[in-house]
Amino acid sequence: MKVVCLFLFFTVCLASDMKVNFNPNSDAAKEHLKEDLEGVIQKNPDEMSMEEMQFHYFREHDYNNDKMLDGNELVTSVLHHQSHDDEGADAHQMKEDEIIIMIDDIIHLQDKNGDGMLSYNEYMSVAEVH
Repeated sequence: MKVVCLFLFFTVCLASDMKVNFNPNSDAAKEHLKEDLEGVIQKNPDEMSMEEMQFHYFREHDYNNDKMLDGNELVTSVLHHQSHDDEGADAHQMKEDEIIIMIDDIIHLQDKNGDGMLSYNEYMSVAEVH
């Protein structure tokens, strides 16, 4: 089963066969994005295009501001979204070994230049394909 997701979590879920519930159009998901971007931008998520939301999620998970996402930042993103799951008890809470395998697969599939990290273009290439 593939998951329909947005943003960075969209990318993470596409590389996985795990069922992770994330509805980006839900009020909870929009409120979550609004909380994440508080003090960063003044625009409401309801007013953003899909591309704007993807850019902001990428940027928000680039913790060291190097314009790249490494394995640690991807793991942090998965854990962050798991903790804010808006579908409740039906969501699959991934185990550590599942997350590691998934992140390794993501980097292997999307890291076109082999540097072990995802640039914004590498990240967006999956979103454009799906």
